[in-house]
Amino acid sequence: MKDYGKSYDSIDELMKRFEIFKKNYFASKLELEKMETKDEISFGTTQFMDLSPEEFQKQYLTLNNAEMPTDFESYYKSEDQSNEEFLKSDERNLEEIPESWDWREKDAVAPVRHQGTCGSCWAFTAVSNIESQYFLKTGKMIHLSEQQLVDCDYTNSACAGGVIHYTYNFIKLNGGLVARENYPYQGFRNYCRLNRNQIAVKVTGYQFAGTQNEEIIKEMLYKKGPLAITMNARTLQYYQGGIINLPYAYCPYAPDHGVNLVGYGVSPSGLKYWIIRNTWGPNWGEGGYFRIARGRGLCGVNAYVATALVE
Repeated sequence: MKDYGKSYDSIDELMKRFEIFKKNYFASKLELEKMETKDEISFGTTQFMDLSPEEFQKQYLTLNNAEMPTDFESYYKSEDQSNEEFLKSDERNLEEIPESWDWREKDAVAPVRHQGTCGSCWAFTAVSNIESQYFLKTGKMIHLSEQQLVDCDYTNSACAGGVIHYTYNFIKLNGGLVARENYPYQGFRNYCRLNRNQIAVKVTGYQFAGTQNEEIIKEMLYKKGPLAITMNARTLQYYQGGIINLPYAYCPYAPDHGVNLVGYGVSPSGLKYWIIRNTWGPNWGEGGYFRIARGRGLCGVNAYVATALVE
């Protein structure tokens, strides 16, 4: 309660939350025992330890999953070539791709934000991706408005969840995004107050990876910039730091959260990992980020990988 500024309205509520805390504490220890690299992961007390798994999922893991459209533009386009042939082809220049990469070091990632108890990860994920893409194209980092999407995008469901490519389409068809300072975040749906004269960034479309091969996704991240992805994020309730490396059976593809790929690397023990930006504030995880094993499709991080195309 002291660490995370928690207070409760009654003794009954305090005792209820303490019982949930205890169950989560022991659950986090069991989760840690499943890890294949215990020396590189820390699970334990987080700001979410007084929420039941059901409450945590309802408040924070609200991404609405949808099939990818059949007419999307694909980064990996070759239908008559295997992933391996694609990667080995001369024009790929894979020798130029470094063993580790972090777009934060290039100032291409905006500071971590907090979605609050509104299930607006879909908006935060799309906006962060668009901010990075605009920066790489223009050299300017403009902080854009998630609240504009929560209020105005009725192809999605505000705090009850959304779909990332629906968001890109909405932004494209409705003129673009305004700066965050002109439309600040509130964390609940209000009436749409968009001033089209303030639009700062326009979106012309979007592109999917077109493959689940994480080597190709690594290339796409390096060449295209930070990406939008979906994943199964239930294990993040107990995450404090390190590289998540669960057996796949404990974290299969069951997408419920939108996040952003911003980098990749290799640990001292040789474990390949992704660096991912979350939307739960800078006091969660590793400064608002987390790392997860790369190359195994763990938690479905490779199943839905997209980027906006900006004007």
